[in-house]
Amino acid sequence: MCIFKLATDLNEHSNFYGDAVRNESIGTKDKPFQGVFDGDGHRAYSYAVLFDVVGENGIVRNLKNTLVRDAIAKINNGLIEDCRGKEIPVKHMSVHQI
Repeated sequence: MCIFKLATDLNEHSNFYGDAVRNESIGTKDKPFQGVFDGDGHRAYSYAVLFDVVGENGIVRNLKNTLVRDAIAKINNGLIEDCRGKEIPVKHMSVHQI
């Protein structure tokens, strides 16, 4: 299982190198995200949806002050924990918890 840990905040206008990028969600129906995405307390903001599909083994955690417009994930079959929106916590938003 791959583990991804943010070292900085994410926004839709720059990637990890500061270059302009398109706003694309992570994971697809055919290849859902199956790793661990640890926000390490950083923000992900201005994304319509950060993850398209979180698979059964996928874990998204530790995103703080997240300003995601629609949802952390369109389809979540894994676990989303300790993620907070601007005002409302979205802790344990999952269809099936592991």
